[in-house]
Amino acid sequence: MIESAGIAIDERLRNACPEKVRGVFDNLQAEGDLEGKVTLSRPAGLNQKVTVDLDVRVSDGVVKCRGFPYRMTGISGRFYGSGENWTFEEFTGRHNTAEIAVSGNYGRTKSGRLRLMLDFSADGAIFEKDLLDALPEAQQMVWREFNPEGQLKVAGRMYWRPEEKKTFQLASLNADVSEARIVMNSFRYPIGDVSAQARL
Repeated sequence: MIESAGIAIDERLRNACPEKVRGVFDNLQAEGDLEGKVTLSRPAGLNQKVTVDLDVRVSDGVVKCRGFPYRMTGISGRFYGSGENWTFEEFTGRHNTAEIAVSGNYGRTKSGRLRLMLDFSADGAIFEKDLLDALPEAQQMVWREFNPEGQLKVAGRMYWRPEEKKTFQLASLNADVSEARIVMNSFRYPIGDVSAQARL
């Protein structure tokens, strides 16, 4: 077992990691500092492979996940796992005014497909172009119909399947909108002081 602190997520670290670990960093486009434990194990016998297990805390991190490119800063949290199986716990960070919390896991489903599952919440978010650009196409179409402005509080669950090369798919979403303004494309009359709830 190796314990360390103050390790930067940079090109040297990525190049030193096994390919599957490197893939996790690359999908998250992660930056930041790490501290934690690395456990190397190898079963007895010839031609056995070394397994690398990580249990790491992140601080001062930045993430812009390829499947949901909504840049988050000031990230802290814990991730642990090995190979294709990873768990993410108590991740918190910010995007402008939004305070964000995320947890989830990455690995193969019972059907054998790789999948990232994330439970998320954002408090103090606003309708802005960064969020629009990160959303799946179906949600972007709804956004463009209503052209919203204002404040947003959301919680939900999303999935990303890298082998399908798609954006995130929303499985559930609870959204509370306040102090909002909308102008529908089909009815070009501005409506202000909107409060609403949406469930998916």
